Amino acid sequence: MLEEILDKNNNVISTRKGELINLASIIYKIKSLRGDNEGFHKLTVKKKLAYSALTSLILFTTIFSSEIYYRHCQKQQTNSYVYEKPQEKEKGMFYAAWFGGSTSMAYPNQLEIILNNKLHSLNKRTNVHIINTAVPGKSSRQILDDLNNLTYLKLDMIIYGPEWNDLWMCDLLNMRERETLKWYFEGNIGEDALISLGNWYEKHLDVFKGEFEKRKTVEYEFRKINNEVMKKLYLISAAKSIFVHSSNNPQNSIPRKDLERSDFGYISHMDDFSPAYTEGNMVSFIETARKNDIRHIVLSTTPDAFEVYEISKDFNGLCNIIFGSNDNCAYNRKQLNPMIRKLTNDYGITLLDFDRTFNRFTDKSPFFTDMMHYTPAGMNIMVDSAFKTLWPYLKDLP
Repeated sequence: MLEEILDKNNNVISTRKGELINLASIIYKIKSLRGDNEGFHKLTVKKKLAYSALTSLILFTTIFSSEIYYRHCQKQQTNSYVYEKPQEKEKGMFYAAWFGGSTSMAYPNQLEIILNNKLHSLNKRTNVHIINTAVPGKSSRQILDDLNNLTYLKLDMIIYGPEWNDLWMCDLLNMRERETLKWYFEGNIGEDALISLGNWYEKHLDVFKGEFEKRKTVEYEFRKINNEVMKKLYLISAAKSIFVHSSNNPQNSIPRKDLERSDFGYISHMDDFSPAYTEGNMVSFIETARKNDIRHIVLSTTPDAFEVYEISKDFNGLCNIIFGSNDNCAYNRKQLNPMIRKLTNDYGITLLDFDRTFNRFTDKSPFFTDMMHYTPAGMNIMVDSAFKTLWPYLKDLP
C-alpha cells in the first residue's frame, strides 16, 4: 500500500510504502471524500501516538482472539477435559484411574502416595499410579467417555467417585422433559403437558403446581435472573473449595444453623425419582471395563452434609425438579446411593461406601465446606476409607 506525501497546499510531492494498518491514511481518505481534509496533515505527535496505539490494540486484539478461537476449536475436536495420562503402560506399574467431578479432584493424589509408601515398606517392586480425570461439573456420560479414552492403557483398576453432576447439571432429564418443564414454569403450557411426561409427573402434579405459584412472586423473578450466572459460579466455587479451605462457605450453600429446618427431613417428590440415566451410564462403565479386561471395578456412594448446610436459594430450581435441599437429599439417600449399592452387589464388584463412612459422625461440619465438598479433614477421611477398601487388592502385588 503506497502512502502519499503532501506539501502544505495538499499537493502530492512523493509516495512511500505505507504501514500495514494506517489509521491516519484511512481517516484522510474519508475526509477527502467529504471535502474536509484541510489541515489534516497537521497531526500532532500526541495524536499520531494515540492513533498508533489504537491501531496496534486493534491488531493484537484480533490476533489474540483468533488464537483463543483456534485453541477452543482444537480443544473441542480432541478432549474438552484435559488431564495428564501416560502414553503407554510402564512395566512394574499398577495403573488405576479415578473418575469424577469436583468432589474427586484432590485426594486421589494423596491416596497414591500412601499406597506407594505402604508397598515400599513391604519391599514391593510394584508402584501404583492413579490417573485422576476429575473435573468440576463432569457428568456420568463424560466419565464413560474418559474410560473409553483410557482403555489403551490396559488399566488394572478403575474407581468411580461420588456422583453429583447428573442431577445438578440436569442430565437426568431428557430434552423433552427439560423443555416441557421450562415452558410450564414460564406459563406457556398447562398441566396436561406435564402429565404427558409420564406417571411420575402425574403423581407429583401438586408439587409442580405449588412451585409454579411460588415462582410468580417478585422475589423469585429477581432470583431467576441470577440463575445462569450462579450455575457458572458453582463450577468456579467447586474447584476453589478443593484448594482453598477458609471459614467462608462457597456461594452454593450456607450453614443450616442460620436457617429454619422446616424443609429438611420430610417426604419429597424426589423420594421415588429413578436415577435411570446415571444407572445406565454406570452399567456401561462396568461393561466397558469388563470388555477391556479391567480386573478391579469400584463404585463409590455419594456422601453429603445436608444436616449442616443448606443449598442457597439461587440454586433451587436450576434443574426444575429440585426445589430445595430436602429434594436433593432425598434423591441422594433414597435413590442414588441404594442404586449404586445394588449395582455393586448385582455385578459382584467393589463398593467404596463413603456415605456410610461419614454417617458415623453425628457432626459433619468439620469435614465439609458445603453440602458436598470436603475440608482437609474430610479429605483425610476419604483417603483412609479408600485405602482400607482398595488395599486388599494391592497387598499381594510383587
